[in-house]
Amino acid sequence: MSGQYSICPDDKVLVTIITDGYENSSSEWTLSMIRNMIEKLKQQNWTFTLIGTDNLDVEEMAHDFAITEHLAFHQDEAGTRAMWEKERRSRCRYNRIVEEEAPITAGDFFKEDE
Repeated sequence: MSGQYSICPDDKVLVTIITDGYENSSSEWTLSMIRNMIEKLKQQNWTFTLIGTDNLDVEEMAHDFAITEHLAFHQDEAGTRAMWEKERRSRCRYNRIVEEEAPITAGDFFKEDE
């Protein structure tokens, strides 16, 4: 991996990965390289989320990538709509937390208010 990934120290970055499976494989990047990059970027205020279809073990996949925030959805029209709605609400909540300069609790990105 070449190059540095840096931002202003006070900036927050949100990266969302959406997948329907493992079929996209790279000949240049290994899982270890990606996990290492994600772990380093998380130390620079980057937040990563992983959204995957419910035919995957999304929790295990997220763990493999060192991503705490994950969501599984049913891969049909209703499930996809519901996923996008939940992702939008979660992103809006994330933006409010960042604006308020409140701490971001790991594992709560997709958690809905009870």
